[in-house]
Amino acid sequence: MSDYNLSTEDDTLHTPPEGADTWWTETFWFTFAVPECKLFGNFYLYFRPLLNSIGGGVTLFDDTGTTPWETPFYSMQHHLPIPAGLDMRDARLPGGLFVRQREPNKSFAFGISNDEIDVDLQFDAIAPALVTAPKPRPPFTGAYHVDQAGRVTGTITLRAQPMEVNCILMRDRSWGRRSDLRGVKAGYDYAFPSVDDGFLGLSLDRGEDRVVMGFIWRDGVWSKAVSGERRVHRKDNGMPAAIDIEVIDELGRSAVAHGEVVSQFTNLVYPSMLVHQSLVEWSYAGATVYAEDQDVWDPAQWRAFRREGVLPSAPRKENR
Repeated sequence: MSDYNLSTEDDTLHTPPEGADTWWTETFWFTFAVPECKLFGNFYLYFRPLLNSIGGGVTLFDDTGTTPWETPFYSMQHHLPIPAGLDMRDARLPGGLFVRQREPNKSFAFGISNDEIDVDLQFDAIAPALVTAPKPRPPFTGAYHVDQAGRVTGTITLRAQPMEVNCILMRDRSWGRRSDLRGVKAGYDYAFPSVDDGFLGLSLDRGEDRVVMGFIWRDGVWSKAVSGERRVHRKDNGMPAAIDIEVIDELGRSAVAHGEVVSQFTNLVYPSMLVHQSLVEWSYAGATVYAEDQDVWDPAQWRAFRREGVLPSAPRKENR
């Protein structure tokens, strides 16, 4: 089903291969939401072991603002040292961040605890993971990548106000070369109305936004995506207002969804990766589902798009 069989060792940091350069990167990402508060959250960590560096943290956004200084909570660190002997299967990191493996490749506790916020959540997979090995074409040209749907439960307490979390969203995980010198124009969309049904579509935009990866999960049958299309209806400022997507899998099944943006956030995750991330109200399979859209840009492409209104046909080349 996937390109690589996961082991328990894949839930912690890998040893960079011989000859790896300083762009070797490992990432851990979990999402969570409280739709009734129009709230969406990210738990994201990236490691550059050959630089002995950790970056990342936790972000919460709602409909009150789209920038880091306007969100309910934003704490993204850079260049923290990697503790000696770190094992991400049971890790506590600077700033109160924590991750703990509960079941290999399937169940994890994660969160953050400090004077401003307590996030205490658990991810439990509902479907097999899409595991992608490095390929000669984007979006994952130099890295292994894991994408998995799961139920996220627990609590968020922000400035003494508690909120319950119970949603079905995504986690991802990657390890390999990720350069800050080249970006990509892409989309990342999903919706899961139940533990037995849902889709993920990863798309690349070269003038037409085509689904190149993902999966459909329906009635207990998981199948890789092979094609599809994502169409974004944009606001005057260029950010997504609504999304239409179709994902087609290897079995010939189709997942068709329409999404309306509820709240969104713009983040420069890396110097080469600008993301307009949205909590979306999806209409899918006769259900209303709250999940996500990621509208991913190389910043140079975004500048050209906003200046000229035309998407460049290819991202800038990496200047090593």
